Formats: sequence, structure tokens, C-alpha cells
Amino acid sequence: MVEVSSMPCIKSTWYQLKSTTIESVVKIHANVPGSLSKRIPDEDIETMKIGSIALKIVYNEVNVSMLIFNNKKIKISGGLGKVVCDDMLETEFFLDFISQTLLLPCVRLFHQVEVIDIKSFVFNANIRTEYAFTFVEYMQFVEKIKHKFKESVSLPQMLTKRGKGRVCATKIKSKDGTVMFDHGCNIQAFSFRSLCQLKKITHMVLEEMRTFCPLKSDKPA
Repeated sequence: MVEVSSMPCIKSTWYQLKSTTIESVVKIHANVPGSLSKRIPDEDIETMKIGSIALKIVYNEVNVSMLIFNNKKIKISGGLGKVVCDDMLETEFFLDFISQTLLLPCVRLFHQVEVIDIKSFVFNANIRTEYAFTFVEYMQFVEKIKHKFKESVSLPQMLTKRGKGRVCATKIKSKDGTVMFDHGCNIQAFSFRSLCQLKKITHMVLEEMRTFCPLKSDKPA
């Protein structure tokens, strides 16, 4: 998610996108303010407020989803997993890489700019692993993570009396962002401003999984 300093109003962006034949844009729709699931019919665009525009773009044979919000924030999903880049890139270099390879080409579809001034940003990540937990193993692993990260750990909903959050997800909170993993050994990271910290915490969880549980292919059928 990034916030850019120079963008046309969202309704102008909509008309620009709809009036121009752009082969790389394969899907487009507008959403009402406050919702990403309630779409605005094209015929009602003139009289309704637009909260966001959702685009599905094919860029360099890579599928990229883009959400353009009316507060000049843009969320880009997909693409990076198939784009070749140096795994050792630091935050500022990685931001420049994203801007040049994904953000700038996509924004140029509706707004002619030479450079994009990124005012703020956060990194999110989703990691699917080849590991597997039984229920008992997951409970044991949660205890192991509690011992390692201590007070930074928020237990799954099924282990607390609270009614919030995902039932089987354990959260590790830090000042840099939040990492979450579930019984399916999938890891998600949210709201990191440092790529180094994102990699550090997710790699720590991955290493704990690697030493604790077998690969899914090693599980009995």
C-alpha cells in the first residue's frame, strides 16, 4: 500500500480509464465508499460517490490487482512473486524497484506522470509453506512461539474468551508490524514499514516451523 502526492480526483480517473481502450486492463469496477465488495453500476457513476476503483491488469505477462482509493492511496497485490529481483534489496531500493516495475507503469494507464512521489507506504506479505500441523502439533508450536516472542504474542481466538480475530491464527506483534500464522502453516505479514524487519520476523517463524514440523509430503496419507 502506498500513498502518492499527485493524483487526479477519483472520478476523473474513472472516466479516463473507461474512455480509453487499454489492453492491459482486463477488469475494472468502482466501489462505494467504505466497502470493497459493494460495486457501483456503471450507469450510476454520475450520481454516486466513488470510494475506490478496482483494476485487474496484465503487465509483462504478470497479473496485478490494483485498488485506487479516493484518498490518493493505492494498493497493489500480486506481481512481485513473479518479478525477478534481488532478495537482498533494502527498503528504499525495494520501494524504487516497485515504483519503476509496477507502480509507475500501472499509474500511467490513467495519469501521465514521469515520477511518483511516495508519501507513505506499508509492506504486506503472504507466505504459503510446505509444512503441516496436526491440531496437537499446532498447540505445541504456539507454546514454542510464546516462549520465543513472549508478550508480543496474541493467542488464537479458540484459546481465549475474546470473540475477535481468526479462530486459529496466532499473532506476533512488533513496533514494525504484525505477523500471523495459522494451523495450515500459512504466514501473513501486515503493515511493515521496514522490509528488513518483515523478512527478519517471518524468517524466524519459518525457521521455527522448519525445525518443528515435517513437510506436508512427509505426512501419512
